[in-house]
This record gives sequence, structure tokens and C-alpha cells, in this order.
Amino acid sequence: MRTKNLNLCRFVSITPRRGFTLVELLVAMTVGLFLTTGILSLFIGSKQSYTNNEAMGAVQENGRYVLEQMGQELRQAGLLGCQRTLMLQKTLPEVGSSGRLMQGFSDDTYKIYNALALVDPVDTNPNTDTEAVDWWLYNLNSQAPIEGFDGTGSGFVASEPPDFISVSGLFEELGIDNAISDHDVVVSRRVIGRPIPIIQNDIPTGTPPVAQPLVVLSASAADIKAGDIVVASTCEHATVFQITKIQVNTPCDGFDTVEFKPLPASDSDYAPPGNQDYAATADPTANVSLGSRYANDIDMGAACGMANKNDLVIDTIGALYRLQVNFYYVKNNDDGIPSLYRKSNLGDEQELVTGVYGLQFLYGTNTLASSCGGTNSPDLSGYTPANQVVNWNEVNAVKISLLLGSTDEGHGNIVDVPIKAPFPDTGDDGVFDASTLAAKDRHRLFQVFTSTVFLRNKLPCLGVDQWTTPTGTSP
Repeated sequence: MRTKNLNLCRFVSITPRRGFTLVELLVAMTVGLFLTTGILSLFIGSKQSYTNNEAMGAVQENGRYVLEQMGQELRQAGLLGCQRTLMLQKTLPEVGSSGRLMQGFSDDTYKIYNALALVDPVDTNPNTDTEAVDWWLYNLNSQAPIEGFDGTGSGFVASEPPDFISVSGLFEELGIDNAISDHDVVVSRRVIGRPIPIIQNDIPTGTPPVAQPLVVLSASAADIKAGDIVVASTCEHATVFQITKIQVNTPCDGFDTVEFKPLPASDSDYAPPGNQDYAATADPTANVSLGSRYANDIDMGAACGMANKNDLVIDTIGALYRLQVNFYYVKNNDDGIPSLYRKSNLGDEQELVTGVYGLQFLYGTNTLASSCGGTNSPDLSGYTPANQVVNWNEVNAVKISLLLGSTDEGHGNIVDVPIKAPFPDTGDDGVFDASTLAAKDRHRLFQVFTSTVFLRNKLPCLGVDQWTTPTGTSP
């Protein structure tokens, strides 16, 4: 008898699967929307914070860089070599006198002799704008280490305008006539580079005496070339002249001979302004007078036989330095952004930073070295703009004020409300207001930087003042 397997016939009940309800979907979408919004807000906030920090970092880096560059330049203004007690002749002799441009040199020490052809030897005043500019650049006996021009918005004003040429004419000749007149301009004079020891400078020979060339080590002469304006300096004397030729490995290997002849403009080696021998009729085949000797007696035969010629440096008394006159000013770069530029008498122009919306220089003066009394710091009488400086030879400190703005394309909308910042050279109220700028620049980040620089070579409290001497004293 067969038995049925009832399990095979059992009916199985299957419950149907259920999906999400509309309410559940709406709740999930709402929660997801909140999460997405939070993530997006966090991302946007992080990106905005990163952009702000990036803009702030760029502005601060530019500010530190500019203050360091200008600070170093201004601190060294007036540097002429080893001496710090070199007193310049502040008042030139009368026009037509035999002492013009330090001719004769007399027995007076602590003077700067100028061998450059700054004027026509027949007419001792500059006759052209080019002569006037050369006079203003290189006549260190009349021009101070630091000079400034106050930007008025419609032009530049100086307390002591350059002789024989207008300020606008000067800027045009210098190639900085596109400087923005809303900002100040500062000029510094000093020597640059490592000293080049002068190994030989023999006593002038012949009738009339002819100056002998300078002999320097070849290894030290790599930084100078024909046409350079240089200063030969000891701790008592200095002479400004122009190199006309450098003979390499002369008088023997390891030495170079530096010549400084009054070449005519037709000569292939001539470069302006050239040299001029004011003591006698210029002889283009002879070096001009330097007014002093810049080396001790030396046996060049023995020197040429030395294995280590650097040992000669120990007994040298004079050195050569390149003379540089630098100008700092603001002009629009190729993209139309106001930028800080530096240009020198060497002809090169360099854009330092972009986004300069304010640049002002104020000058501190110290009338005489004796005013320091028993202190070790100068007794500054206050800081004044360039157009109020009475005597540039008495300027011993410079206060720099710099207003920088972010300039990158991604930094155009950093702040919601245009920034206002106190800046001493902005309008009547001395407040910079970014809302006055073009619409694309109003919401950029702006910051003010200030620094005070003391001129190391002009601080009288550290010794005898290099540029002035108290009344009743002698160098």
C-alpha cells in the first residue's frame, strides 16, 4: 500500500515585496539635500578662506620684499668705500674759478675729486639737458646721497629743483617721465659690488704730468667694463671717473690695466659722459688726473712672478667700486596695473611688485652732528615730505609708507565691502577708499606697510658725519 508524501502537496504562501513610499523618498531627498548643502557650504567656505589667505600671503610677501629691497638700498646711500668720514665739499667754487669741480685738489683732504666731463670745459655750466642730467647724477660734491620728489597728482615737486633743468625735463631725460604723479619718487647714490683692490697707481710722469693707469687683479675685475662710472676710494680720498678701456692680462698674466682717458665722442670706445682733464688741455691719449694716488709703490716685476697674487691685496690702500644711482617710482605695467619700478643710471628698469596703490617717503633731518649730544641715536627734528626738506645733506632717515593691493585674477572679490585704510598721502583726509577705484578693483584686498630706515653712512652719532661737519670743527 502506497503512502502519499503530503509535504509535496503543501501550499506555500509568498508575501509580496514592498518599496519606499513617497513620504520616505521625500524625507531621504530632504536629508540628502541638507547634507549636500552642508558639504557645498564647507567646500565654498574652505575655498574662500584659501583664496583670502592666498591673497593676504601674496600682499604681505610683496610688502616684505619691497621694504627689504628699498630698506637695504636707502641704508647704504652715501656709501663710497671704506671711509665713513669722507666729507663732501657742499658748496662748489664760483663759476669760472680754478676750483670748479675740485680742480687742483689743493692740500685739503676728505674731498671727492670728479674727473667726469660733466660740462663743457669752456663754459662751466651745463649747456644741454644731457649735461644737466649728468651733472645732477654724478656731481657728488653738490648732490646728496638721498633726494626725493613729492608726487602731487599733477606733477612732482622738489625742495631743491635740479640746477639748469626742470623736474619734468629731468624725468624725461632719465626715462621715468611715465611715473604716476600720485606717488613719490626717491633717489639714492652709492657704490655697489665688492671692492676691487688697486694694486698699482704710479706717480704721474712727464711735463705736464700724465696720470698713470690703475692695475688691478684680473680675478677681481670681472664686474667692471669699459664705460662704467666708478669711484676710486681710500679712507681719505675718492675720485669719480669713467673707465675707457680695460687691458686684460696687462702688464702680465693675472693683472688688468684700467684706463680713463678723455676720449672724443668720435672715438669708438667713447661712452657718455666721458672724462675731462680740467687741469690742462685734454689729451685724448693720456689718462685724466684722479687728484690722488690710490696705491702704494710696488715692484710689478716681482708681483708678476708671485705664485699667489692675492697676497698683494694685504698692502693695498685703494679700491674701485661701481657707482650706482637708483630711482624708485610707480608706473602702470603692461597690464595697466600700478607697479613699483626701480631704474638706475646703468639703464636697466626692473618691475619689483605689482599692485602699488600708494607710495610715500617722509624724511627725517639732523641739522648737525653735534646735536646728538651724549646719546647714540640722531636727534631727528621730524619727518617731512620731499617738498619741505630744507637741506638734503641733513637727511639721515627715511620713513616709507606703502599701500599694496591683491592683483591676481582670482583675488578680485576678496572682501564684501570696499576697504578703507589710513594712508598719509591719500586725499585731504589721509584715508584710502577702495570704492573710488574702478569697479573690478573695489573688492580687492589692500594693506598698508610702513618702515623707518636710518642711513648708516650718514648717522653722525656713530662718528664724524660723512656729509656735513659741525660749525667750528674741521675734518
